[in-house]
Amino acid sequence: MSAKKVLHVIPGFGGGISSLVRNIVLNSNPDILINDIVGFSGYPDFFQTEVTQKGGKTFTLPSVRKVGKKQCQKEFIAILKQTPYDAVHIHVGENQFLFFAVSCKIAGVKRIIAHSHITNSDHINEWKYRMKLRFWRLAEAILATQRASCSKMASEFLYGKRPVKKNKIMHIPNGVNMERFAKTLSDKEKFALKESLGITPGTFVVGHVGYFGYQKNHEFMLKLISQMKNKYYDFVWLFIGDGWNMEKIIKMADELQVSGYIKFLGRRNDVADLFQIMDVFILPSHFEGLPTVSVESQAAGTPVLMSDTITDEVDLKLNLVKYLSLNDSTDEWIKSLFEMAKVERIPREQRVRKINELFFTSETVARLYEDFIQGYISHYDIGDSYTFQPREKK
Repeated sequence: MSAKKVLHVIPGFGGGISSLVRNIVLNSNPDILINDIVGFSGYPDFFQTEVTQKGGKTFTLPSVRKVGKKQCQKEFIAILKQTPYDAVHIHVGENQFLFFAVSCKIAGVKRIIAHSHITNSDHINEWKYRMKLRFWRLAEAILATQRASCSKMASEFLYGKRPVKKNKIMHIPNGVNMERFAKTLSDKEKFALKESLGITPGTFVVGHVGYFGYQKNHEFMLKLISQMKNKYYDFVWLFIGDGWNMEKIIKMADELQVSGYIKFLGRRNDVADLFQIMDVFILPSHFEGLPTVSVESQAAGTPVLMSDTITDEVDLKLNLVKYLSLNDSTDEWIKSLFEMAKVERIPREQRVRKINELFFTSETVARLYEDFIQGYISHYDIGDSYTFQPREKK
């Protein structure tokens, strides 16, 4: 069996899409699957090294705004002509999907995979956007030979309910590095980490990891913080991440006089450790595809409070998840934060076993993806049982 070659089209490095692709790259057997990457931005040196060590290549396309659509398409088609790809996996949507899918058709690519990573849009209430969404659904039905997605909700948003009911979608979980996230810090290590952040012992710690934008709903969390402050709780709120809306949220925190209760940590490389010092993790998103951070939190044994706009496929059945409506009162959310912090922490062995069973580890996701590309499986729903095809390690 010769290795299949796949070209992944990503918007750039950073975020959930590149995290999924990176997990596939790192955990694929190069005798079975070789992954090339193309996007509009550069890549960190470590990522380029990881790709090349697994036999793949990275490509960077010029900005359409700088060189024009025609020149950009010419360079993309040149990449497709350079290597006989068994599949091109397009991880971008809407007009960008059309651009890359049409280019693939021109280049003679036989297998084009569309991928839905979101369950909603900032513009969903605009009638023009809803009309465009109908067009994009039709275009993907025509241009894509296969459809992939991170969850059923994401599938229904981009492809419609009918393909989901007819079992036409390959659902690929967002895998978690269990070696990093299922580890356990000692009390001494936790104390040292809290001390480095200026968190005094006994302080109630709420954590959030996410890009600063409409989707993650930071404004709602500021309301909770303001309400908790008024109740004189001894707490601290960790905001981990950055984004276009960060300065606005920092300004709002100042105006609400809650900045003293918040630590804006920016992007961090020690998120796995930070989960260990949280009493509870919160994710009140307006919408999500399948948020990897909620799986990472459960892997770490940290309870999660989420909005019910998030798919229940992310609940790993470890008694660590609770859903609330964004229409519920702030009092109900605050009460639930403290309730969830008290739930029994599941032993590491049990967490690891369950996450493996549901194919949420980096290794199991890569094996599922290999079997998908090799043609052994074309449909999968998260939570289904499946036996991997045997493979040899290189």
